[in-house]
Amino acid sequence: MNDSREATIDLAYKELEYRRKKQWDIFSWCSTLLVAITGGVIALETRQQTYPLHRSQKAIISLAVAVLVVYAVLWLGHNWRMEKLARCCFSKEIKEHLWGPKRKAVGYRWALVMLGGAALLAIWYPR
Repeated sequence: MNDSREATIDLAYKELEYRRKKQWDIFSWCSTLLVAITGGVIALETRQQTYPLHRSQKAIISLAVAVLVVYAVLWLGHNWRMEKLARCCFSKEIKEHLWGPKRKAVGYRWALVMLGGAALLAIWYPR
Protein backbone atom coordinates (compact mmCIF):
# COMPACT_ATOMS: atom_id res chain seq x y z
CA MET A 1 0.00 0.00 0.00
CA ASN A 2 2.81 2.39 0.88
CA ASP A 3 4.62 1.65 -2.42
CA SER A 4 1.45 2.51 -4.31
CA ARG A 5 1.18 5.85 -2.47
CA GLU A 6 4.83 6.66 -3.18
CA ALA A 7 4.38 5.76 -6.85
CA THR A 8 1.35 8.07 -7.04
CA ILE A 9 3.28 10.93 -5.45
CA ASP A 10 6.23 10.31 -7.76
CA LEU A 11 3.95 10.32 -10.79
CA ALA A 12 2.25 13.53 -9.62
CA TYR A 13 5.65 15.17 -9.08
CA LYS A 14 6.73 14.22 -12.61
CA GLU A 15 3.45 15.60 -13.95
CA LEU A 16 4.09 18.87 -12.10
CA GLU A 17 7.58 19.11 -13.58
CA TYR A 18 6.23 18.40 -17.06
CA ARG A 19 3.42 20.97 -16.77
CA ARG A 20 5.72 23.68 -15.41
CA LYS A 21 8.25 23.12 -18.17
CA LYS A 22 5.45 23.17 -20.72
CA GLN A 23 4.10 26.45 -19.32
CA TRP A 24 7.56 28.01 -19.40
CA ASP A 25 8.15 26.82 -22.97
CA ILE A 26 4.82 28.27 -24.14
CA PHE A 27 5.49 31.58 -22.39
CA SER A 28 9.07 31.78 -23.63
CA TRP A 29 8.13 30.99 -27.23
CA CYS A 30 5.17 33.36 -27.33
CA SER A 31 6.88 36.25 -25.54
CA THR A 32 9.85 35.98 -27.89
CA LEU A 33 7.56 36.21 -30.91
CA LEU A 34 5.65 39.17 -29.47
CA VAL A 35 8.83 41.08 -28.62
CA ALA A 36 10.19 40.35 -32.10
CA ILE A 37 6.98 41.59 -33.73
CA THR A 38 6.98 44.73 -31.60
CA GLY A 39 10.65 45.42 -32.30
CA GLY A 40 10.28 44.72 -36.01
CA VAL A 41 7.34 47.07 -36.41
CA ILE A 42 9.09 49.81 -34.45
CA ALA A 43 12.27 49.33 -36.50
CA LEU A 44 10.34 49.53 -39.78
CA GLU A 45 8.44 52.66 -38.86
CA THR A 46 11.12 54.67 -37.07
CA ARG A 47 14.07 54.29 -39.41
CA GLN A 48 15.36 57.30 -41.27
CA GLN A 49 13.91 55.84 -44.46
CA THR A 50 10.60 54.55 -43.05
CA TYR A 51 8.58 51.65 -44.36
CA PRO A 52 5.04 52.40 -43.18
CA LEU A 53 2.63 49.52 -42.99
CA HIS A 54 -0.65 49.71 -44.89
CA ARG A 55 -3.93 49.15 -43.06
CA SER A 56 -4.31 45.66 -44.52
CA GLN A 57 -0.81 44.71 -43.36
CA LYS A 58 -1.53 46.10 -39.89
CA ALA A 59 -4.77 44.12 -39.77
CA ILE A 60 -3.02 40.89 -40.77
CA ILE A 61 -0.26 41.36 -38.19
CA SER A 62 -2.84 42.32 -35.55
CA LEU A 63 -4.85 39.20 -36.28
CA ALA A 64 -1.70 37.08 -35.99
CA VAL A 65 -0.85 38.72 -32.63
CA ALA A 66 -4.39 38.21 -31.33
CA VAL A 67 -4.49 34.54 -32.39
CA LEU A 68 -1.06 33.93 -30.90
CA VAL A 69 -1.98 35.48 -27.55
CA VAL A 70 -5.40 33.80 -27.32
CA TYR A 71 -3.96 30.40 -28.22
CA ALA A 72 -1.09 30.75 -25.75
CA VAL A 73 -3.41 31.92 -22.95
CA LEU A 74 -5.76 28.97 -23.57
CA TRP A 75 -2.85 26.52 -23.65
CA LEU A 76 -1.37 27.98 -20.46
CA GLY A 77 -4.78 27.77 -18.79
CA HIS A 78 -5.10 24.10 -19.73
CA ASN A 79 -1.65 23.32 -18.35
CA TRP A 80 -2.42 25.27 -15.17
CA ARG A 81 -5.59 23.23 -14.61
CA MET A 82 -3.66 20.00 -15.16
CA GLU A 83 -1.00 21.19 -12.69
CA LYS A 84 -3.69 21.90 -10.10
CA LEU A 85 -5.02 18.36 -10.54
CA ALA A 86 -1.54 16.96 -9.98
CA ARG A 87 -1.15 19.06 -6.84
CA CYS A 88 -4.23 17.38 -5.35
CA CYS A 89 -2.19 14.19 -4.91
CA PHE A 90 -0.06 15.82 -2.22
CA SER A 91 -0.97 16.25 1.44
CA LYS A 92 -1.58 19.70 2.90
CA GLU A 93 1.78 19.64 4.72
CA ILE A 94 3.70 18.80 1.55
CA LYS A 95 1.83 21.50 -0.40
CA GLU A 96 2.67 24.14 2.21
CA HIS A 97 6.28 22.99 2.35
CA LEU A 98 6.75 23.00 -1.42
CA TRP A 99 4.68 26.06 -2.41
CA GLY A 100 4.09 28.03 0.79
CA PRO A 101 1.03 30.24 1.26
CA LYS A 102 -0.90 31.38 -1.80
CA ARG A 103 0.25 34.67 -3.24
CA LYS A 104 -1.19 36.90 -5.90
CA ALA A 105 1.02 36.97 -8.96
CA VAL A 106 0.74 38.37 -12.44
CA GLY A 107 1.61 35.07 -14.08
CA TYR A 108 2.41 34.09 -17.61
CA ARG A 109 -1.04 34.72 -19.03
CA TRP A 110 -1.27 38.34 -17.95
CA ALA A 111 2.29 38.98 -19.09
CA LEU A 112 1.43 37.64 -22.56
CA VAL A 113 -1.72 39.77 -22.72
CA MET A 114 0.35 42.85 -21.85
CA LEU A 115 3.00 41.97 -24.44
CA GLY A 116 0.26 41.44 -27.01
CA GLY A 117 -1.19 44.84 -26.14
CA ALA A 118 2.23 46.42 -26.55
CA ALA A 119 2.60 44.77 -29.97
CA LEU A 120 -0.81 46.08 -31.04
CA LEU A 121 0.09 49.57 -29.84
CA ALA A 122 3.34 49.44 -31.80
CA ILE A 123 1.43 48.32 -34.90
CA TRP A 124 -1.37 50.90 -34.81
CA TYR A 125 0.27 53.91 -33.11
CA PRO A 126 3.72 54.41 -34.62
CA ARG A 127 6.03 57.10 -33.30
